[in-house]
Amino acid sequence: MEKRKFKHFSFEDLVKIEFLLQQNKSIRFIAKQLNVASSTVSREIKRNLNEYGIYEANLAITKRRKSPWS
Repeated sequence: MEKRKFKHFSFEDLVKIEFLLQQNKSIRFIAKQLNVASSTVSREIKRNLNEYGIYEANLAITKRRKSPWS
């Protein structure tokens, strides 16, 4: 059985997610653009909403840098 490969979104991917959300694009559309599952994009958005419920790429990067697993 082949081992699955995991990767983090790049900063460019995170900015693209933020931009496409501002353009009111769907999660499925964003996932197709990034060539990932829609559930992956959904989880990324859910994890990195600011206090106003808006996705921020910079918040995602800041959280990643503070993570003990990074």
